[in-house]
Amino acid sequence: MQRMKEKRIRVLVAKPGLDGHDRGAKVIARALRDAGMEVIYTGLRQTPEMIAAAALQEDVDAVGVSILSGAHNTLCPRIVQLLREQGMDDCLVLLGGIVPQEDIAKLKSEGVAEVFLPGTSTEDIISFLRQVFLANPQPTQITLSGKADSHFRSSEFLWQRRHWVGSILSAKSLAPQDSQTIFSFTTRLVQLQHRRRSGVT
Repeated sequence: MQRMKEKRIRVLVAKPGLDGHDRGAKVIARALRDAGMEVIYTGLRQTPEMIAAAALQEDVDAVGVSILSGAHNTLCPRIVQLLREQGMDDCLVLLGGIVPQEDIAKLKSEGVAEVFLPGTSTEDIISFLRQVFLANPQPTQITLSGKADSHFRSSEFLWQRRHWVGSILSAKSLAPQDSQTIFSFTTRLVQLQHRRRSGVT
């Protein structure tokens, strides 16, 4: 019996805003391609609307944005918002660039999955994406702000995806200990959605 070919991870790499330096973005795009991923590079000076439209058209699994201008607190939440409005709740948004440590928690609470600072190796980024999209998802346990634990099977995750993601990411305030919980939860949702797209049950 011929084995079903595994769907490759699709990543959109973009440079939003007026930043005109894209060498780092091109290095990342090349490294992801060399790792076997499908990469779409949008080029310089992209608006959040252009990035979200391209992500939808290309049906990508993740959007990686490179920002050196300091506009990350404005651009990234807008990209996340536009993706959600298009029904791409399961599309990961990753940020690379010069980001103050004090901004990272806020960005993650607004929907950015991970922030990669200067000096991060391309292998770390590749490993992160593979862990999210290629790891075998199992039923997991969620605890948020001390509330009762909830156990979900894969089908229940997918069925309640919109409700949970919307509720968690729209929260006005989050306890510091919730950061890893939120990431683990959204990561599991993306894994399950990716497997469903690939026809894996």
